[in-house]
Amino acid sequence: MAVTNLTVIVPADPPRILTSDNEVVTDLIGPFKEGTSAKIICEVKGGRPSPQVSWWLGSTLLDGELDYGEDGVVRNTLTVGPLTAAHLNYFYVCQASNSEHTKPGNTGIAVDIILKPVSVEILGPRDAVVAGNTTDIVCQSEGARPPADITWWMDGEQLSDDVQVSQAGNMTTSILRWTPGAEDGGKALLCSAQSPIIAHDPLLDEWILLVYYEPEATLEVSVDVELDNISEGDTVYLECNVKAYPQVTRVSWWYKGKKLELDEDSAKSGMMATNQSLVLQKVQRQQSGVYACQASNDVGDGHSNPIVLAIKYAPVCSGSGYQMVGAGKNEEVRVRCLVEANPSEVVFSWFFRYNTSQGEVALPDDSFTTKGRLSVLSYIPKSEDDYGVLICQTNNELGSQIDPCIFELAPADFPDPPKNCSVTNSTSDTVMVSCIEGYDGGLEQTFVVEVHIAETRDWVLNSTTVGFPEFLLEDLEPGSSYYLTLWSINARGPSTKTVLHAFTLPELRPLTGVAENIIFPITPILGVLIGVVGALVIVAVVVVVAMRFRTEKVSSGAPGGGGCKGGNNPGGKGGMADGPDVILCRGDPEYEDVEGIPVKLKHANLYETVPNAPCDNKHDNKNKDDDEDVEYAELSFSNGKAKKDKKAKKNGVQGVISRYEDDTIYATIDHKLTENQSKQLEQDSSQTEQLTDTGSDENIVEGDDDDIPLMDAAALETPLWESSV
Repeated sequence: MAVTNLTVIVPADPPRILTSDNEVVTDLIGPFKEGTSAKIICEVKGGRPSPQVSWWLGSTLLDGELDYGEDGVVRNTLTVGPLTAAHLNYFYVCQASNSEHTKPGNTGIAVDIILKPVSVEILGPRDAVVAGNTTDIVCQSEGARPPADITWWMDGEQLSDDVQVSQAGNMTTSILRWTPGAEDGGKALLCSAQSPIIAHDPLLDEWILLVYYEPEATLEVSVDVELDNISEGDTVYLECNVKAYPQVTRVSWWYKGKKLELDEDSAKSGMMATNQSLVLQKVQRQQSGVYACQASNDVGDGHSNPIVLAIKYAPVCSGSGYQMVGAGKNEEVRVRCLVEANPSEVVFSWFFRYNTSQGEVALPDDSFTTKGRLSVLSYIPKSEDDYGVLICQTNNELGSQIDPCIFELAPADFPDPPKNCSVTNSTSDTVMVSCIEGYDGGLEQTFVVEVHIAETRDWVLNSTTVGFPEFLLEDLEPGSSYYLTLWSINARGPSTKTVLHAFTLPELRPLTGVAENIIFPITPILGVLIGVVGALVIVAVVVVVAMRFRTEKVSSGAPGGGGCKGGNNPGGKGGMADGPDVILCRGDPEYEDVEGIPVKLKHANLYETVPNAPCDNKHDNKNKDDDEDVEYAELSFSNGKAKKDKKAKKNGVQGVISRYEDDTIYATIDHKLTENQSKQLEQDSSQTEQLTDTGSDENIVEGDDDDIPLMDAAALETPLWESSV
């Protein structure tokens, strides 16, 4: 009989992972704090034979001894620790095996660990920051599980105004947006990183701040000077105390809002700067005002607090200290005396100094009033002796006024007219006139201007002003000429008048078309050529006119007359019998001696008759009727234009003026007109004027605007050269 052993192998259940509290876990156990130890229990049930339970880390056996085995349950406890960050990467495997003929059962698990931060750092270059400028400061912490708490500290106080935190892996970043102040310079800015679970000393990074800021200036008076008790002649030291980083590069001084230029000239006047002090030696009242200092560095400028210097001084006159006052006899005059003083509490006294040797007398207190630094004196001169000098004398706590205010009292008079009047600016519709005021006659004066059109003398406008004779005349016509009459007036009456001639500019019109925008520059060569051509034209005109005059003299002279110009008969018949006895030529010596010819008309060919005399010995005028006292006057203007004959009246009036193509006007003067003939001539002249005014075609001379009208010399009451031509 054969005996066979049959061994049946029953595999064990898969391993289970338990905590120390017998709680089943899978994949991850924990968390365990860094530095502690973790107990991991592997439990296996069933199996025959009883399984062998062991812990492995990779291929390394960590623990193969059983801790417990009964009732078909086998356990193996693995202790890991103390835990570090390295344990996060380990994967522990529990293996159960009861035969080499079966595949062992495996269960793995990882350990979750709470870690403290391993580092903290403030990033970026730790350069200087500028006070008042907002900046972002970055701090990073690494290694903490869960993320570390990052906080910012300065002087034991946490900065939490604007902080942003972010995390990537085991890296935590905190950004502090912060505005430093000047007081933060030299302080330590701390970045702290700490685990929120594990109690430990926080990790710190420190930044000693370098804060740039603009200067902080404080102005003070030196300790030995009382600001409220500075008098003329004292020396004052102003100290500019500055706090700044980086250090100050310059200190400047300001007075009444303007920068003081301190140089050699100012040093000679007693004002100088040393280091950060301003020295005012022997101060004067003119140096009163607001002072300040300004310190500058690379960041900016710092202005100090202002200090007001109110320098005390004895009273002085406000103004020149001398004034002429006009007053009429038995008329009240009010004299104003205004002084400058510090302190402003002043006492006034008035005196009168006679022009004679009577000396000086004090005026009674009831003759003047006082208000602050102003006193007004009421004075009435009643006789010639009451004209002299009024003296205003004041004093305050610093003493009496050194130079009193003088008012010379003189009889009131009419004012002087404005002086040195001129047009300072003109446009197309405005004129600016400025003058210098004359003596006001001792009374307040008002300035007046009156505007008239120059051609018609029509009134346009008038304007008045007080104080300074300056006028802006508006709403005038463009391109016009005006007479400006200026004078001044006071209580006594007006001054004499000053007349000024003024013009307005032509009104500008916008250019239209392309051609109007073309500007031809005149070069120096072109200017010379224009001048040469113009000179040649003038010479040619002079030659033509001279030859024309020569031809006229030759053609109108008597035969054998020796070159003197003979008379032209108004009736058109030649011969001396009907012409003047002797007519002066321009070349005759007597021509310049003819009385009554204005210089302004000597450019024309003007001839006047003289008593009968032959031109030369060959010419005899004895055939002329002695009873006929007929004279001729000739006036010729050469304008280079041919004139058309005016139609003569057919009524036979004596004294008819004839006009020829040589632009010569002849007037026959008949001294034998009877009284009736004279009246008839005046009537005819009046009729001629009426026809001319009504525009009769028979009396209109066709020609240019500059044609010279015909004149009836017999009807003229004034000399021919004084008439309007």
